[in-house]
Amino acid sequence: MTQNAQTIAKLDDVVEIKTGESLYAKAFRRLFKNSLTMIMLLILLFLVIFALAGGFIESALDVSYTRTDPMNAFLPIGSAGHPLGTDDLGRDVLARLAYGGQVSLGIAFATALLSLTIGVSLGIISAFYGGWVDDFLVWVITTLNSIPGLTLYVIVSAVLSPGPLTLILALGFLGWTGTMRIVRGETLALREQEFVVSARAVGASDFYIMFNHIFPNLISIVVITLAIDIGSLILAEATLSFLGVGIQPPTPTWGNMLSFARQYLTRGPHLIILPGVLITITVLCLYVIGDGIRDAFDPKLSK
Repeated sequence: MTQNAQTIAKLDDVVEIKTGESLYAKAFRRLFKNSLTMIMLLILLFLVIFALAGGFIESALDVSYTRTDPMNAFLPIGSAGHPLGTDDLGRDVLARLAYGGQVSLGIAFATALLSLTIGVSLGIISAFYGGWVDDFLVWVITTLNSIPGLTLYVIVSAVLSPGPLTLILALGFLGWTGTMRIVRGETLALREQEFVVSARAVGASDFYIMFNHIFPNLISIVVITLAIDIGSLILAEATLSFLGVGIQPPTPTWGNMLSFARQYLTRGPHLIILPGVLITITVLCLYVIGDGIRDAFDPKLSK
């Protein structure tokens, strides 16, 4: 009786199957490998923590950003009880820088979000519908861009009562045109893609297509624009404060601290140097972070 021999096949080499990385996973991996961007993120985080620690600084040093002491005006850096000195009215500079950071960064972030919301929404709608809608919105941004932005800011800020809310509304409602142009250009290309055509074929609504198919593909641009806009808005706030139509004392901002200290260049140079350095470092960090995010989301990079 012949027995059939059974052949047992062995798989000697195990083939490892790697699952593909998503765009965002690749982007975050590239971002974390970018040393300069990560350093700037840490510096920016430190500045935000410093601004939020204004109350702790006052309690720890027993100072106040509003309390005046003319007898101790223009104390230099390193003075007892005032590590960064005092201003022309004897107010503690360290506490004022912290609270000024809260106002400057708060205005910049809030304005950037408002401007971004308007620009992204109108940019998607303009490109998606085209026709007279696109023509009208393009005419609006062309008209706004033909007027110097600083002039518009000064007019709006002068008409309305000065304050943080006024500045946010003025900068937010007048600063969305650049974002809209970028988003419009990207949406014009995306609306012809197969996934959008397929969504239309199955009967998806325009709103669903715009904000569930097109908008997710714009997130990288939105994040980059947000980072760059925040830096630009910090400079804009400083410029308006310098012209006297921004946030007015006694509320401190880095911009108005720099503006009102220019007359004391010889008596208290630290009053100009310190807010100027903080503005410069913050704007530089945001620009480098925005550039790093752009590189991280660049599909041409394969590593």
